[in-house]
Amino acid sequence: MEPGLCVPEFWVVPGSANICAQGLGAKRATEFAIGECLRSENLYRSAKSLHGRGWSEKVCKLLRADWIVGTRKIRPSIRMIRKMAGSGVEPQILVQYLVLRKDLSQAPFSWPTGALVAQACHAATAALHLHRDHPHTAAYLRELGRMRKVVLEPADEATLKELAETLQQKSIDHTLWLEQPENIATCIALRPYSKEEVSQYLKKFRLFK
Repeated sequence: MEPGLCVPEFWVVPGSANICAQGLGAKRATEFAIGECLRSENLYRSAKSLHGRGWSEKVCKLLRADWIVGTRKIRPSIRMIRKMAGSGVEPQILVQYLVLRKDLSQAPFSWPTGALVAQACHAATAALHLHRDHPHTAAYLRELGRMRKVVLEPADEATLKELAETLQQKSIDHTLWLEQPENIATCIALRPYSKEEVSQYLKKFRLFK
C-alpha cells in the first residue's frame, strides 16, 4: 500500500477500489474518495510531491475539511493543489544546518576525522530529538531518503559560541554540542529550517572541507 498525501492520522490510499463496498469504515471511505478524486484530476503525482515539502499539512487539512463539512466534494482543495503544483512556486525545502569546528583536526588538538564526524552526529541527533515535536522536524523526518544537511565551519571555538549566542537571541532552535569530559564546544546543529529563515545568520561561514 503506497501512501500519497499524508499527515498523522490521515492517509490517502490509492488502489483501494472496493474499499467502500467492503464496509471498512468512514475513514477508509474518505481516504479512498480523496485518492480517487486526485487521480481522476491527474493530480496524484503532484499532490504526492508536495508531501513533506511545507505544503502537506495545509493541503491535507483542507482536503479533510472539505470532506467533513458535508459537501462530499474536494474541488477547492484540488484547485489549490493544481495552483501550487503548476504555478512554478518552489515548495519549501527543509535543511538541517551544522557548524562544525574544523580547527579541532589541526594542531594543537589534532583530533582524528572519526572524532569530528562523531561530534556532528551527536549535535544533529540532539537537535532533532529536542525539537522532535516541531512540524518542520516531523516533515523532515518523514522523508528519510531525501534529508538535506549542510555542514559549515567556524574559525574557532569563540566564533562557534558567538554564533550560539546570536541564535539564542534570535530564537533560532539549535543545539550547541559540548564534548565531555573536556567541556569543549565542538558543533552547532539547527533543527530543520528553510534556507530563507536562517541564511542571514550562517552566510559568513564557508562549507566544511
